[in-house]
Amino acid sequence: MPLNNLSGHSFQKSLVVDLIKSAMISKVEWDVITRIACDIVNYTIAEDEIAAGSKKKDILKELNRLRTIHGDEPSTIHALGLYTQNSKRKIRFFKLSYQISIRNNEFNDALDAANSAFDFCMEMKLTDRVIVWRERVESLLSHATDRESLDEARRLLDQ
Repeated sequence: MPLNNLSGHSFQKSLVVDLIKSAMISKVEWDVITRIACDIVNYTIAEDEIAAGSKKKDILKELNRLRTIHGDEPSTIHALGLYTQNSKRKIRFFKLSYQISIRNNEFNDALDAANSAFDFCMEMKLTDRVIVWRERVESLLSHATDRESLDEARRLLDQ
C-alpha cells in the first residue's frame, strides 16, 4: 500500500513538523515537499533505488528553491542535510541549521539538527565529531520541549 502521508516515519515526520512550524513556507509549497518525501519512502520500501534517487534529487531541488525564496530557515537547511549525499555538505547543513536555531532560541529545532548530526557522525564513525555533537545534544536536552525530539535524542545517546 503506497504511503500518502508521513505518519509513522519519524525522520520525514520530523521534517513535516519543522516545515509546518515555519510560517514563511506556504501549505502549497509544503504539499510539494510532502508528496516527494512520500514518494521517496514508497520507492525505498519497494527497493527501487533508481526512482528513490531521482526523487531525492527532486526534493533537493525543491528545498533549494524554498531556500532561495525564504532564506535560511532551520527546517529547510536541516532537510537539505537529511537528503544530500555529500558527507561534508550534510554536516555543514546540520551545523548551519543548529546555529540558526540556537541564535533564534528554537531549541527543539536545534535538538533535531544536533540529533541528525550526531546520528550521521556515529554512522560514519567520525569519533571526534561524535563527541562534539553528543555534548550539544546533551546540553539541549534541558531546553527542548518537543517530546518526539527528546525521545529521539535519548535513544541516540543510549546507543
